[in-house]
Amino acid sequence: LISLSKGGTIQDIYVAEGDTVKKGELLAKVVNLDLQKEYQRYRTQKGYLDKDVNEISFILDKENESGLITLDGTRSLSNKEVKANIELVHSQIRAKELKKTSLDSEISGLQEKL
Repeated sequence: LISLSKGGTIQDIYVAEGDTVKKGELLAKVVNLDLQKEYQRYRTQKGYLDKDVNEISFILDKENESGLITLDGTRSLSNKEVKANIELVHSQIRAKELKKTSLDSEISGLQEKL
């Protein structure tokens, strides 16, 4: 009797009853469409986050190159709203990078289960 903790169906069986097997040997292939969909959704989310981080970083780098904005320079800005917006963008980048790291972990875990 085989119990699948994450559900799914057995697609292929690679051994027959009574066969001698070694530890770690692949016995069967399990397909779980829910896990596959979840995996694909995480990959898509990660792609969007990569794009967002790259776009925001590009804008900030371009402004840094032109001398318009530097992280240290934000301390001397008199316009508090501009300074707050710049800090918000930096915070968003950090948050998106953390989310990407989290999604990478989820993706790795799902790859092992697929």
